[in-house]
Amino acid sequence: MLINALVEVPTFVLTTIFIDRFGRKHLGIGMQWFSGIFCIIDNLLGSQGIWEVLTTACGVLGIFGMAGTYNLMFIYAMELFPTVVRNATLGCGMQIIQFGAIIVTSQNPGPKISLLVR
Repeated sequence: MLINALVEVPTFVLTTIFIDRFGRKHLGIGMQWFSGIFCIIDNLLGSQGIWEVLTTACGVLGIFGMAGTYNLMFIYAMELFPTVVRNATLGCGMQIIQFGAIIVTSQNPGPKISLLVR
């Protein structure tokens, strides 16, 4: 948990800085790809010995990308919706995100979820 929190703070700062340089669309796509690639690598690595350290590093980098995408989504949504519906729209979006997080964590498929078909 502490590592996640330490990763998210610089992510919010870097996302805010890079929005003007790369634009919202390119930065959003790049952060999603960044997150996805490291999450897949994390899933493919083992969890014994040195691989455990690499798995943790890939997981942290995946969280970095997800936090950046999450931050970018809020910035984009605030610019997209008019003031009248902005609070309701962001509130509904947050509720759906939290509900999805609850559902995902309640699933217990086994020790490791494989994203690739074998």
